Amino acid sequence: MDSARVDSSAPQPPRLRDNRHVLDDLFILNLRSESEFMLRVDDADMVLVPDVFAKVDVILDARFSQIIELSNRTPAALAARGLSSIPDIPCTVKGHKIFTPSIPKFIDAYCNQLRTHRLRGENRRPGGPIRLPRAHEQLGYLVSYLYLERPSQQEILLPLLAEQNRDIFQKRARHFKRKPTIAMLKEQWAREGSRPPLNGKS
Repeated sequence: MDSARVDSSAPQPPRLRDNRHVLDDLFILNLRSESEFMLRVDDADMVLVPDVFAKVDVILDARFSQIIELSNRTPAALAARGLSSIPDIPCTVKGHKIFTPSIPKFIDAYCNQLRTHRLRGENRRPGGPIRLPRAHEQLGYLVSYLYLERPSQQEILLPLLAEQNRDIFQKRARHFKRKPTIAMLKEQWAREGSRPPLNGKS
């Protein structure tokens, strides 16, 4: 989060800034407490990550890389193409390991934030429009990047979520609308036995 966001359910956190432009951008690290983020680190499943930055998109939790759209983003697939997810100037301290909570634990935390936000009635300003908390936005990103609206991905994810969060997540996933790509359209045309329109005409 490199800009201030007005979100009463998530007050602006302290920020650590690094002006060395490690990745041709200003590095901003936001600090949030466990109680605010609603995720206890010591109780969470962890995934080992190579660095605090990723030079290219990479999926480290192999459970969610089984579909074809994501299979080329694993560390092994990147290495086979001569690519690395680690920045040219590593940000980690040599000899130290970095862990991050697993994808299901992040989703549980965002669902917990949404539930608390709604219970407090913080989704509307007096006389103003509905305000969606940042957790709603983050869940949308996870659904989009990991194709979590697909039944095959949900079969993996849902059993790993807290029971009280499954309905919240499924509702968010149902409202997600993926913009069609050329590959998706070709698959649809092949399935329906139709052909693409020419010059905008069918």
